Amino acid sequence: SNYTDLGFTILPFLIEALSPHHQSFAQLMNTYVIKPLGLTHTTYLPKHKRLLGNGNFDQLPHDKKTRILGGVNGAAGLFTDLTDLFRVADHVFTGTFFDVPFMKALYQYHFLDGIDRRRSYAGLYTYSGKHYHNFCPMEFSNKTIAHQGFTGSLFVVDPVNRINLTLLIDAIPPGSMQKSEHYLHYFHKMKRRLVLDSL
Repeated sequence: SNYTDLGFTILPFLIEALSPHHQSFAQLMNTYVIKPLGLTHTTYLPKHKRLLGNGNFDQLPHDKKTRILGGVNGAAGLFTDLTDLFRVADHVFTGTFFDVPFMKALYQYHFLDGIDRRRSYAGLYTYSGKHYHNFCPMEFSNKTIAHQGFTGSLFVVDPVNRINLTLLIDAIPPGSMQKSEHYLHYFHKMKRRLVLDSL
């Protein structure tokens, strides 16, 4: 089966319906995920206008479904910065972000999309030892996980070597809803240079 984020688009409606205090998904994320992890710069619907990337001229992400839903979606719309991404990496290093059973399942199950990308739950990539179709650097450990977002940003964590590689980028040209056709070529060249610098 191919990767789809439809389940994560539906999930917030289920969570809100089951919420005992009828809180919104954004409020529940803040109460149970964002605040407990100490993510002080992470939010849906950012109030300040100086955020760059993700088409945030109107405080909404590029993702069409999320724009239709008013900016809050289980699959997109969460804005953050490097400070909080480093905090998330630290939680992955210490085992306080994903528990051991989830990590075991993450390494075991993958979407079958015709290419050995090793893309698993929530669109997270796991180490494959391949360069072009997988976002986990070959030089990192086989426990490395990565997430590559719609706009092209990359978040990689190697919990064995305690390496975090984060690249915040907006590769969506103005007026478009998809990355440039040359994106992957230049992206992998840039990723390779950052990997070598991090070792």
